[in-house]
Amino acid sequence: MVDAFKSTKIPRLRGGGEDVDRLSNLPEPIIHHIFSFLGTIDVVRASAVSRKWRCFWLSIPYLNFNIHNIWSNPQEKCCRPLLNVVFAKPDCFFSPLYNLKSLKLIVGPFDQTIQSTINLLNCSPNLEALAIYFDWLLNVVFAKPDCFFSPLYNLKSLKLIVGPFDQTIQSTINLLNCSPNLEALAIYFDWFKDGDLWKIPDKGIPCLTHHLKTVEILEFYGNENQLELVRFILKYGQVLQKMSITWGYSGVKYPIKISRQ
Repeated sequence: MVDAFKSTKIPRLRGGGEDVDRLSNLPEPIIHHIFSFLGTIDVVRASAVSRKWRCFWLSIPYLNFNIHNIWSNPQEKCCRPLLNVVFAKPDCFFSPLYNLKSLKLIVGPFDQTIQSTINLLNCSPNLEALAIYFDWLLNVVFAKPDCFFSPLYNLKSLKLIVGPFDQTIQSTINLLNCSPNLEALAIYFDWFKDGDLWKIPDKGIPCLTHHLKTVEILEFYGNENQLELVRFILKYGQVLQKMSITWGYSGVKYPIKISRQ
């Protein structure tokens, strides 16, 4: 029993004059299942184990670019973020990432992150769930509505961290306009005091009119900009079934009546 754990090397079979590790012969669904228990950076590391896995991580149905995980090792702090290294150039792929269903972006403000994010979204036509956890990325990447080659037609779930900046509301609306079939929206407010008042267009959005069913608002403090966004969603959410609002610790302690008008 003890001898079975002495070696951690992957057993290899000899065939055709070349070493082939056993894991390379596993069916893709099994490899995907194995990788589903790992973070993206760990999946990339695991890809180095097998020749067959070298670019296999690009075919898994989820990617989680978390700067806290990628830079957790002190020896790697001098390395550039994985997102920027792989997706910096639009011609880095031979074909779109058709298998990618879920994408989470927790990335810092690096020079190439903006273009890398745009490239990644443009080559993910079947993306169903997107989470952007840095408001600066939302504000810069989605500042202009023509930043994408095609809308995210398959996107069903969207999670955002929203800051108090002037361009935040327009960037959020641009992203919603790029997601015409969105069904679930979660917004985390990353502030409790207003700056300049937002100017929300008095015009509907396709996903609000036809598909958006659930909205979750987190860290709500009841200030004017936050209230205006909630009113906008209620006014144009024609098929909205549920909206939940969680108050922030320093927020208003008394109920506020919010109408659709």
